[in-house]
Amino acid sequence: LVDFGVLKGTVQSNLAGRAYAKYYPHAIGHPMGWDIHEEDTNSLGPNMIVTVEPGLYLPVDDEAVPAEFRGIAIRIEDNIVLTDGEPRVLTREIPKTVDDIEKVMGERASDPLSDYVATRFGF
Repeated sequence: LVDFGVLKGTVQSNLAGRAYAKYYPHAIGHPMGWDIHEEDTNSLGPNMIVTVEPGLYLPVDDEAVPAEFRGIAIRIEDNIVLTDGEPRVLTREIPKTVDDIEKVMGERASDPLSDYVATRFGF
């Protein structure tokens, strides 16, 4: 955000002052269970599922954001099973790069939900 002129100052000063929180208003993830957003994050262990979901939201009306970046929002989510060893990423095959996402969008099948999203959001 500093490199793109969204935040001013140094990375360290923005981290210390939590200036990024304006554009990243949620946690990095949460446990998943009976409820989609489990609240208890103090008792993680094997066979539990957690999300890791960084996001960035640049409001369209935020004049502090350079015009070419206004209105951009992205959130990348992974669902991960905790184990005694290496975690198992359930969403490993989900496209996450720009090229992969654009390829999927270009190949999307026609279905009511996709058609609605395409019509509503201009995809």
